[in-house]
Amino acid sequence: MEKPALNIQFAAESNVGLHRSNNEDSFLVCRPDADSVLACVADGIGSHSDGKLASSICCRDLLEYAMAHKVRHGDPESFLKQVFSQINTKLFERNYREKRPRPMGCTAVSAFFTGDLITVLNIGDSRFYEYLADRKKPLQQITVDHHLDEEGLEKLAREHQVDKETLRHRVLLNSLGTRQQAEPDIFTVTVKPGAKYLLCTDGLSGRVPEERISKIMSNGDLSCRGLTSALVREALVCGGRDNITVITAIISGDSDGIA
Repeated sequence: MEKPALNIQFAAESNVGLHRSNNEDSFLVCRPDADSVLACVADGIGSHSDGKLASSICCRDLLEYAMAHKVRHGDPESFLKQVFSQINTKLFERNYREKRPRPMGCTAVSAFFTGDLITVLNIGDSRFYEYLADRKKPLQQITVDHHLDEEGLEKLAREHQVDKETLRHRVLLNSLGTRQQAEPDIFTVTVKPGAKYLLCTDGLSGRVPEERISKIMSNGDLSCRGLTSALVREALVCGGRDNITVITAIISGDSDGIA
């Protein structure tokens, strides 16, 4: 007997924050076909306009490629690697061609929901989380930030007389557009009925403690839209020092498709 499809609800929101004049984040949620959903958040780096341009190019090209090349169900990993390699090359060559003293680029995390699997690609420090209420630690970060390790952070903080926690979210080892070859990580997650998933830029994860994120995600009375807005509001309450972009997905196993 064929397993019934999962119902997946999505919501997304981006906020400029309380201290920035413009929003360098971009996001994407699209349905390449009837049985899959592709989501992405990208956080621009560089000058204000260049960071926004880089994150916009990332999401725009991802959308165009997804709609033009219908992804085979068995190969979302190859799809993500290929398209993000092309995006990286496009940004890198533009930086080189225009001789930018401060190359534009972006971090990105993308999740491809296909059937009972989620294929996640990340580069930089935008994050993907899984929340399961009945787990000992309900909220788990699936992606790994591309930052200096603790020893490297401490050394850099001493050399520049800067607080280590301030540096933690500024020193990236990996991003799109700033080097010739992109080096993303790929993760595969099995979709679990009742789970909640979160993609976000460090405007949320860098400001709101994970315990607080988990507490908000534990609220079963919030719709997907309500959950997304609650997380953005919490980042604003915590100072809103950066742009904030959040995509949430809520899974249920008792319906017949992706909503």
